[in-house]
Amino acid sequence: MTTSATDTNESSVGAKSSLEQSIHQRVIRFADQASDRSEFLKLLATELSESFAVELVAVASHEWTAPMMLVSDPAVAQRINQNAIGGLLRSATQLPIACDVPCRNGDNHARGLRVEITGTPEQSALLLLYDAEERPTATRQVQDLKRLSEYANSSRDVLADLPAGRSATTAASKSQAPNDNAATSLGHRHSLQWFHRDLDLNATAYRIANETRRLIGCDRVSVLFRTGRRYRVRAVSGVSVVDRRSNSVTALESLAVRSAVMERPLIMPGVDPLPPQIQQPLDEYLDETGVLSTIMLPLHRPSDANDTDSPDSAGEDFGHHDQEILALVFLEYFSGEAPTAITPAMRTINREATFAIRNSMEHHKVFGLRLWKLLGTLLAGKRMAFAVLASLLLMTALIASLVIQIEHEVIASGTLVPASQRQVFAQVDGIVKEIFVADGDVVSVGDRLFRLENADLETRAENLAGEIQTATRRLASVQSLRLSMAADPNQSNRLAIEERQLASELSNLNAQQELVRQQQEQLIVRSPIDGTIAGWQLERQLSDRPVSRGNLLVSVVDHNGPWSLRLKVPDQDAGPVLESFRESASLNVRFAVATQPDSTYAARLETISTAARMADDGENVVDATAAVIETDDESIDYAQASFSADGARVGADVTAKIACGKRTVLRSWFGDVFDFVNRNVLFYFR
Repeated sequence: MTTSATDTNESSVGAKSSLEQSIHQRVIRFADQASDRSEFLKLLATELSESFAVELVAVASHEWTAPMMLVSDPAVAQRINQNAIGGLLRSATQLPIACDVPCRNGDNHARGLRVEITGTPEQSALLLLYDAEERPTATRQVQDLKRLSEYANSSRDVLADLPAGRSATTAASKSQAPNDNAATSLGHRHSLQWFHRDLDLNATAYRIANETRRLIGCDRVSVLFRTGRRYRVRAVSGVSVVDRRSNSVTALESLAVRSAVMERPLIMPGVDPLPPQIQQPLDEYLDETGVLSTIMLPLHRPSDANDTDSPDSAGEDFGHHDQEILALVFLEYFSGEAPTAITPAMRTINREATFAIRNSMEHHKVFGLRLWKLLGTLLAGKRMAFAVLASLLLMTALIASLVIQIEHEVIASGTLVPASQRQVFAQVDGIVKEIFVADGDVVSVGDRLFRLENADLETRAENLAGEIQTATRRLASVQSLRLSMAADPNQSNRLAIEERQLASELSNLNAQQELVRQQQEQLIVRSPIDGTIAGWQLERQLSDRPVSRGNLLVSVVDHNGPWSLRLKVPDQDAGPVLESFRESASLNVRFAVATQPDSTYAARLETISTAARMADDGENVVDATAAVIETDDESIDYAQASFSADGARVGADVTAKIACGKRTVLRSWFGDVFDFVNRNVLFYFR
């Protein structure tokens, strides 16, 4: 640098604070030592690494194909995602800002500071990266941002006086459009690689919008995808979420539908007048958004020949395409003077964006894409062997379930009761006056159980006794008169008729008396069989209480006799039971009693109803009975224990499994699934 320049800088330093003076003096010293801009940036990176005590300093320059990184520990470069560093440098602004830099493992982020020193097209930027393990405090970040701003301001003052490096001079000499700064920047093509970073459709659209705005220098970029005959806004630069119901988005979509029929780039408003079909939605769009001018770039589906074209031939047939339009890119200008023609930079961006969107759309059309990605992640690396082994085991189990047959069993619920039991009912109306037994008492046939009292019967018996006595006396008197009046035939005939009437009346009264006597005998309720009384709290339930004819008083069961199961088979599962019962009149049954759940006993199905009924719980069931097997026969291999009546309770809940013949494992275990599909799916197609 010349002496006059140095004097000027020193005079300006005098008006600044001590910190600013110190930073500015160091920057000037680096400028004096550097021969060109590249060497200055390297010296500046070394200074920032020592001054800020950071793990990494990354510097980007338009003269380099990739950012230069100065690291304090080589392991830091291995942990940090270097692709993300390039993107952060390209999107840096002149005002220093803090940012998060993703690590390679994707779980952690390192804190950093970035700033743009010089803007496009000769962009240069800095990124300082803190230790990923120790996140800096907010106070330190604020202080470092202020210092970084001073370094950036001082560097801008001296970079303008430094000569460009050799790589920049060579690129400028070979540029075909020296007046087009954006095209010169795009000549290196590394900026456009972000268009093809991945195949996610939304991410691709947002990268195209944001990178195009930065490279072209317009105020806003909108990307619209074709959906049938309409175009939908998919991404807007600087906007993370697009509000599709906003007036500006609706106006832009309407303009896109009308202007896309031209199938070529349009500068709106332009010198040439537009058709009314386009002019009207354009006016509404300009009024609604405040845009001064916009450029529409249609992205046509590339032909097979274009896939092999070189980048130098990009955009030769930019305005003439027979292929369909995949998307539209709108370059919007709110202020300043917009380009009056399509520039080479726009042509290059159009070509790169076309291929990026085409590839993303083709990738998005893959059937079951998310499933295949998940499978790919699960099967990656060493997990492939485990996945293959698991698939083989699953296939083997499926084949075995189709071949191996097991005993198909239907589960039913029910109660355990003795086969020989009688329920005792009241045969006449009355009041229970005496109870001769209690729950659990052993009785024999004819033993008294209850004594009932019926006042009407007693009154009827007394009345009948009096009427019989009166009738007997009258009959004796008539017989005596008849014998004394034997000489008078008329009187004798009359007495004979009266005698016959009294005899008939007396016979009728005797019959009524016998009937009443039988009813009085029925007031004594006796046991119909030998057995045990089964009735809870008889004194409390029946003592001095009126009962009617037909009321259940108590049950008498024979514990020493055979036992049986009263089962309720669910109606939807009764089919296999009925089918097997028709083929074999005796089906094996295994059951467990609720009071002895750890023991399994044997039984044989004896009867099953042919009609279903609705149980108390509202479920349709089919009634069935099974005889309990109490023998220790070794041929019965489907029971674990021999049934004993000693500990059995009358009416105990049981769960039974009814054997219904052989079925495959798959059909037996998943029978409910097969039945559901047959009833609710296949039924409608048969």
